[in-house]
Amino acid sequence: MIISADFDGIIARSCWPAIGEPVPGALETLQQWHTDGHKVVIWTCRAGRELAACKQWLDAHNVPYDTIDANLPERIEIYGGSDTRKVSADLYVNDRAAGAPSDPVKLWALARERVSQLTRKEA
Repeated sequence: MIISADFDGIIARSCWPAIGEPVPGALETLQQWHTDGHKVVIWTCRAGRELAACKQWLDAHNVPYDTIDANLPERIEIYGGSDTRKVSADLYVNDRAAGAPSDPVKLWALARERVSQLTRKEA
């Protein structure tokens, strides 16, 4: 699966433009998904210095990711060879989704449950 996770407020506590502490469960979940063979796309509105700080934070916290704000090569191929502005994923971990819990810890629990359900169906 390709899983896209929002950075501010979902992976790291939000305190824009600074970066807060990791949201409990986020780092372990992303690391487990990567170990399980899923692709991780980090989704953020950060640019310039703020994006560089995001990358440094992710690396310092050993968060595995395949891209930031960009599609994976296999998705780019599907879309005719161009990287569309919209990040394509099988699951989005984002607090702005309809019906998403406002507590990011609960959101990560829901995301883990959903990935588990989806991967069981594939097996």
